Amino acid sequence: MLSTFSNVSERPVRVFIPFVSADTSKSLIVQLFSDRLLGKINSIQLHDKKLVKQNSIKSAKHFYAFIEVTPFTTEAGINFRRNVEYNNTTHVMYQQNNRSYSLDVKPHLTIEERVERGFNIIPSKSIPDYKPAEQPTTTCENRNPIGMFNNDRERQDILNDYNSIENDMAIERESFQEWCMWTSPTFV
Repeated sequence: MLSTFSNVSERPVRVFIPFVSADTSKSLIVQLFSDRLLGKINSIQLHDKKLVKQNSIKSAKHFYAFIEVTPFTTEAGINFRRNVEYNNTTHVMYQQNNRSYSLDVKPHLTIEERVERGFNIIPSKSIPDYKPAEQPTTTCENRNPIGMFNNDRERQDILNDYNSIENDMAIERESFQEWCMWTSPTFV
């Protein structure tokens, strides 16, 4: 007697990648998932990321992706499936044009789940029935007309702190990537 339930290891999972570099193709993503022993991509949709600026929609010059993938029964594939099932992010590192990149692969959320969590959804042809909720307008009488900062010195201090943190993170990311390369079982 045949079971109507599919084997868990054969069921595809749906994931989302919020940032895909503009020079990264679908075929590269498919190859990465295969080379990293994560799984076989059944379908992939790349969308141009849009931003609302000054009441117009502009390209953010990068993509986001929706992917359906069947994880392999390898250790990496099993860990990948577990990350998706437990709402964890899987980081896929790769190099292209002598630069290091990372794809943050997250569990897929429906439009309703994204709106519920506070993500800004821009209506598009892919979601024709979606109408954004009206945002209440608020006024702040004590708002600083210059902006968030009391003076240029405060702004520069915060910018310096931010740049320092970014540099420290880049150093850590490069060290981690090098460690991954040397400890990878596929390193030849």
